[in-house]
Amino acid sequence: MAALAGGSFQKWYSADLWYDGERRLQDVPVKISRLSDDDSRAVKTQGTATLTWTDDYGRSMLPVAAGDLFSPFGSELAVYAIVNAGTLQERIPMGWFQITDVPSMRDRTMFWNNRTITTGSTIEMALQDRLVQVQRQPFDVPSAPTILTSVWDEIGRVTGLQLSRTIADAIISRSVVYQEDRIQAVLDLADILGGVPYMAPDGSLAMRPKVWGAVVDTLRRGDTGTIVSIGRGMSAEGVYNQVVFRGQDDLQGQVLAVSEIISGPLRTENPGGGRSPAHRRPTFRSNQFVTTAGQAKAYTDSELARASLLSVRWPITEVWNPLREVGDVVNVVDEQGKTALCRVVSIDRDEGPTQETAVIRA
Repeated sequence: MAALAGGSFQKWYSADLWYDGERRLQDVPVKISRLSDDDSRAVKTQGTATLTWTDDYGRSMLPVAAGDLFSPFGSELAVYAIVNAGTLQERIPMGWFQITDVPSMRDRTMFWNNRTITTGSTIEMALQDRLVQVQRQPFDVPSAPTILTSVWDEIGRVTGLQLSRTIADAIISRSVVYQEDRIQAVLDLADILGGVPYMAPDGSLAMRPKVWGAVVDTLRRGDTGTIVSIGRGMSAEGVYNQVVFRGQDDLQGQVLAVSEIISGPLRTENPGGGRSPAHRRPTFRSNQFVTTAGQAKAYTDSELARASLLSVRWPITEVWNPLREVGDVVNVVDEQGKTALCRVVSIDRDEGPTQETAVIRA
């Protein structure tokens, strides 16, 4: 994919339509109005797409019943980016999405041979990744983990999704009664592994580690780089200098833990106990699977490292890159040659030649 760096490529999107485990249509051209991947959401990837399709037999493709193609009752789109650079062409999976709404659809028709035929159907669709299926299916009866020997196996049981076991497995320390929210149960289970669940482009449920990994790419501003512009910003919203855990052990006793920043500009208090410039900004966490003080302390320590990193967020416009993923750790080199270690937290794509990539700086 070296052509991406120089911008010397053409791209378009296509999709396969799936329903009830069967592919009903293949290589359908679609226009992507928006494809947004944001790590702050439970359902990470959402978007809108428009299909214009002409049936070989002049039939309308508009859905009118729950089981019809493109209806928002189980129809799924596997979306691909087709990248063409000279004699090379590659089909890159961008995501597997549930069609959750069809806000607009219309047919073009003509009168021919004493009957009306459809010359084309245009369907506008709202898309969300497969975690929306989990989000919309709360537990209807009290439920507890049945597979305590493997977090991954239990996540597979709870979600019913195909898994990509991208981080190491662990055991479940206790059997609890899940809350009604099924996706919250998945988030709690993922916490045991120190991960964040997301849907991989192939439609499987994967997990990225909360801790920062190795640098996977370098983004540069300038004539030889792929960055078009770098925004600058800083916000105190969502930044915490103290993480408090509140939970219960197996005997219903309280489990408490606190981690806080004690030095530097984000310290919770001044030496001697006075009020610091940043003030005390606590965030409260809980997890049914954390049952000991040691587990709770390790949890708050790891969460504090994340919660205090969000103060510097840079919006970056870069050359469209289908291989960029939320969670990527990258070096960002600005126009002055200064390098910052960053992690990608959101990506917004459309039909244009660039994408909006937001990063947080270490």
